[in-house]
Amino acid sequence: MRCFIQRLDVWIQPLEDGKGDLMKYLQKRAAIPVVLGCLTGVLIVASVAALCLGSQPYSLGQMWQALKVQDPQDPVWRVMAYVRLPRMLGGLFSGAALAVAGVSGIE
Repeated sequence: MRCFIQRLDVWIQPLEDGKGDLMKYLQKRAAIPVVLGCLTGVLIVASVAALCLGSQPYSLGQMWQALKVQDPQDPVWRVMAYVRLPRMLGGLFSGAALAVAGVSGIE
């Protein structure tokens, strides 16, 4: 976490054409938790959307019921457990691995 904050401080440099006030505000440590909180919210919404949307869309209620019951004969459970959940987790872990490796492209 400290490495990310230091990188963010280096990445956000005050502009030299008079717009440095906004950039100085963004450099304050109070802005970093807000940004990370918003990005976490976007990640959660995208993960839930990845589970619910597809060629056969399912509602949140159907997904929650399938998760609670875990009936192997239920087609909603089979689609979620064997298709959508592994795909979503694979995407999350692949993105995290690329970010750790430095392939985010923010430079």
